[in-house]
Amino acid sequence: MARVLIVDDSVLIQGILKKVLEAAGHTIVGMAASGSEAVRMYGELKPDLVTLDIVMEDPENKAVGNQSGIAALRDIREMDRKAIVVMVSSVKDPDVHKQAEDLGAAGFIVKAFKPEEVQQAVVKALSKRI
Repeated sequence: MARVLIVDDSVLIQGILKKVLEAAGHTIVGMAASGSEAVRMYGELKPDLVTLDIVMEDPENKAVGNQSGIAALRDIREMDRKAIVVMVSSVKDPDVHKQAEDLGAAGFIVKAFKPEEVQQAVVKALSKRI
């Protein structure tokens, strides 16, 4: 099973993802509420997988909207080209999804999700490990 960092500015979503992932046997090594916090924690914790919200307010860098999650994805992948990041969002904009894919996102979970959708996305993303 995987060591997972959960990143979402909603405590409710953090809790739901934690419950679903732990039930599937994964270990939650950390939870972050902003993109900048996610990048810092990734560097410290070196998780096997990150779930990363696309739309977050980030008070540390004043980013508001989808650039917070996209920027964090870019920074994490620059830090570690093998980082496995699954994006989590209610954003259904194909351009945003394409941008995340181009930056190396390993998958997407669309809010409001079902537990099995989370589990399937994580299994698929982890299967890409080298």
